[in-house]
Amino acid sequence: NSFYSNPEKVQIALSGTPLDNISQTKYAVPNYYTKENLLVHILKDKDEMKKVLVFVASKKIADRLYESMSEFYLSELAVIHSNKSQNYRFRSINQYDEGKVRILIATDIIARGLDLDKISHVINFDTPTFPENYMHRIGRTGRAEEEGKSILFYTEREEYYTDQIESLMGMKIDKLAIPEQVERTQ
Repeated sequence: NSFYSNPEKVQIALSGTPLDNISQTKYAVPNYYTKENLLVHILKDKDEMKKVLVFVASKKIADRLYESMSEFYLSELAVIHSNKSQNYRFRSINQYDEGKVRILIATDIIARGLDLDKISHVINFDTPTFPENYMHRIGRTGRAEEEGKSILFYTEREEYYTDQIESLMGMKIDKLAIPEQVERTQ
């Protein structure tokens, strides 16, 4: 107000508006290792999980998750974050976009701006601390009239951020029970 007289705010879509063609679900998980086990389990369904984008909170977690998921999905997996070289990032994006890899683990480096086709699922392995980042992340799926699915993993420590996301959207995300065959690591 000190710099402008009569400023106006113009928005094309409300900042918290969930996209209608994205179904959203969440899982309450006890810890990081159970998140890994749940992700391994979910990714087994290749007919459902055709093209998956997995968002994590940091470069360190991206590399750690890539390492553990490689045991199960090495030929179907790529990782991208800002510590990777430009060529490595381009190669990872191209392999994912062309369908050569099915799963891309990423930080928020690609949450905005990139137009990747036919992403079936966005999995928030880590709950973003800013609710707007959740909106940008899930907006990678359900594009161009396609149906998309979003899955959110959250621990007790991340529950506050999950509540903030739901508050921003003005809706509750459907909560699913962790399947019995998923090992709960302590």
